[in-house]
Amino acid sequence: MESVQLLGSRVLVDRAAANDKSAGGIYLPGKDNDQLRGTVVAVGPGRMLDSGAVVPMTVQNGDVVLFDSGTEITVEGKKYVLMFEKDVMLILKDKAAQ
Repeated sequence: MESVQLLGSRVLVDRAAANDKSAGGIYLPGKDNDQLRGTVVAVGPGRMLDSGAVVPMTVQNGDVVLFDSGTEITVEGKKYVLMFEKDVMLILKDKAAQ
C-alpha cells in the first residue's frame, strides 16, 4: 500500500470478512472470532528507543494475524484497522488455519 506511510510501531490490517458458518455449514450467530483476524498490509519502521535506535518490527506485510484492538480507518474508500504492533496477539503461520 503506497498511499500511506506508517510511523513508529504502527500496523495497518485488512480485517477478515466475518464468517458466520462453521465448516459443516451450521450458522453461528454472534460468532466474531474472524473480526479479530486480518492480513497486514503496511507496517511502520519500528519502535524508536530513547537512545535513537529502532527496534525492527516483528510483523510484516502479508502476515495473517489475530489482534486485540485497533482503530477502524478508511483509506482510498476501503476500511482497515490501525493499531500498534503490541496489539497483535499472534501471527498465524499454518496456512491451513487461515
